[in-house]
Amino acid sequence: MSTQIAFPKDRMPPLDPARMSEVQKRAADELAAGPRGGVKGPFIPLLRAPELMDRLQKVGEYLRFKSSLEPRISEFLMLIVSRDWTQQFEWLVHVPLAVKAGLMQRVAKDAAKPAT
Repeated sequence: MSTQIAFPKDRMPPLDPARMSEVQKRAADELAAGPRGGVKGPFIPLLRAPELMDRLQKVGEYLRFKSSLEPRISEFLMLIVSRDWTQQFEWLVHVPLAVKAGLMQRVAKDAAKPAT
């Protein structure tokens, strides 16, 4: 079961499957069949360019799920990058994953503080 993060207002709501092109449906189905389990987060707007979404999600899937780094380190790096780029969605998704992978909660909390 995938966890959905609710934001006050979607700037770009999910596409209605009945109105998707065949290419969009294939890309959405492939994404849903993989480890992410569905079209969510940055893949919602990317589905409007399905070939780009497909290519980007494969790179992300490789980095996240097939990395030679242990999950604790990989998730910590995702927190550092999401913090540096002010990517709230990525931060909210990856904090619990990082803690579950063994990152101390204190480290995640410290990573959230603005750099001085």
